[in-house]
Amino acid sequence: MAGHDGDVAVMAVAEDEARRRRRRRQAERVALPAGMVLVQVLTVVTMLLSKVALNSGMHPLVLLVYRNLFAAAFVAPLAVVFEREMWKKVNLRVLGWISLNATLGVLLAMGLYYCGLRATSAAYAVNFLNLIPIATFIIAVALRAERLSLVAWASRMKLLGAVVGTH
Repeated sequence: MAGHDGDVAVMAVAEDEARRRRRRRQAERVALPAGMVLVQVLTVVTMLLSKVALNSGMHPLVLLVYRNLFAAAFVAPLAVVFEREMWKKVNLRVLGWISLNATLGVLLAMGLYYCGLRATSAAYAVNFLNLIPIATFIIAVALRAERLSLVAWASRMKLLGAVVGTH
């Protein structure tokens, strides 16, 4: 009889775990698309606020500095809390790569984007946001940070994405 009770307890735990997995999958089905929509909404809001600031006379580089300061103030506490162990891996080489990426990936791309946003409409400038990953991919291939092998399926898909994204 004791063995039967143990089997029932094991089955109850297994059923409970299966229910939890089902709930997690259902939550992911809702959360992932909702997260993508939220990112797009926040991008549009940021773009429209940037356009208003630029139209009122703010210089694009000043807007870029404010944007990065706000982002650093928001993200830095999260990084301190959640990425404590990562600080042990930071050395001069890592800081150099971060600086290079910040200069080419953020300042150059967003600086040019803000200059374009000031000169054109928000609807036209949003197309340039889609070019940032393509430019990043081209720079990564040129600096040999990303390998491009046409025999590998993943490389062909990256190349196809870069070609399709430019049209």
